Amino acid sequence: MARFACKSEISYNAMFISRRKDPYFALSHGKASQGKRTRGTELLVPPKLDPKGERGGRRKERVTELIRKEVAGIISREIEISGAIITFTRIEVSVDIQSANIYFLTIPDDRAEEVHKKLKKNIFSIQQALNKRLRMRPVPRIRFLIDKQEQEASKIDEILTRI
Repeated sequence: MARFACKSEISYNAMFISRRKDPYFALSHGKASQGKRTRGTELLVPPKLDPKGERGGRRKERVTELIRKEVAGIISREIEISGAIITFTRIEVSVDIQSANIYFLTIPDDRAEEVHKKLKKNIFSIQQALNKRLRMRPVPRIRFLIDKQEQEASKIDEILTRI
């Protein structure tokens, strides 16, 4: 005996199949749902954006803090830098978490170039130690840069105090 589907079953199945092809359909279904169901209709909400307008903001923040702690520990234990104090001012991680720029300042300021050369020379060992310590993939490739924004801000502050 053949079973014939009623009209409502056919339209429901067609609607379900067409919704599965919709790229925003996944946003309103599943465990990480951001969408809401209201009277049988779906409210599709795009993924949340971080304050800078980039996706994945919370993970990026956690990776930034983790890199800051681990790199500071690696440098303080394994690399000998005499005559200067290093301060990491900010770390910028790319959206895809493939690379990270680590900005630093030194006290005294005139030793910044010397410290930068030493960090660049030892970047391979720092990266290897970071790869061993972090339990995540991908581990961002790090790059050290001298933070010139802080120096410029202090110069502007000095000029304003003179006025």
